Amino acid sequence: MKRSFAFAGLLMLLAFPLRAETRISAKGDAAYNAGRVTEAVKLYRQADKAGEADGTYKLGLMLLTGEGVPQNQTQAVALLRKASAQGIHAATYNLAVAYYGGDGVEQSYSAALRLFEEVAVIGSGPAAFNAAIMYRDGTGIAPNLIKAAKLFKQAAHLNIPEAFHALAEMEIEVNRVVEAAAFLILAQKAGDGDVADILSGLEIGLSLEERQRAAALASDWR
Repeated sequence: MKRSFAFAGLLMLLAFPLRAETRISAKGDAAYNAGRVTEAVKLYRQADKAGEADGTYKLGLMLLTGEGVPQNQTQAVALLRKASAQGIHAATYNLAVAYYGGDGVEQSYSAALRLFEEVAVIGSGPAAFNAAIMYRDGTGIAPNLIKAAKLFKQAAHLNIPEAFHALAEMEIEVNRVVEAAAFLILAQKAGDGDVADILSGLEIGLSLEERQRAAALASDWR
């Protein structure tokens, strides 16, 4: 079965809102949404200097990706760190992504895991999913399947369909095929389009009673 891997992309808002927009940053958002990216960068710089944490965060993202400004990942990481310290959780998540990939900072899986877990605690499904993968695979830490399963379940509750898929993989590896089928059913219902063939192949080897039990487990999952 194909293993699930961590989200590599940068997620701007994640599962939680930024603080209420302040005046300069809001003007930057208006410019950005109107396609005036260069103007938005200028306004986010002003917002950062004025102490507006959301502007600091958005400027950091633009420097990280090189959107509307020459890419400068080192400066971007400094801004993300600053915004994170000011309570912008999306900045903390993207700082974790930077540490994971070594973008603008020396690669550190331990720092990435610490930050993913920090954001997972406050309700980020992607952060919980990424932390789970790191515990499952032993990336920068000794493998811990108990923690991995707990975090995958948290991610599943936070609307990450791939987390059900990952849980199914873990069940298959210990030959709990009925439980695996249940998680694949949940993954399919949650919108994971990659599991249909896997589920069909797994169900071929199950008895009618086992298929019914898998369906009941999926229905009762909380």
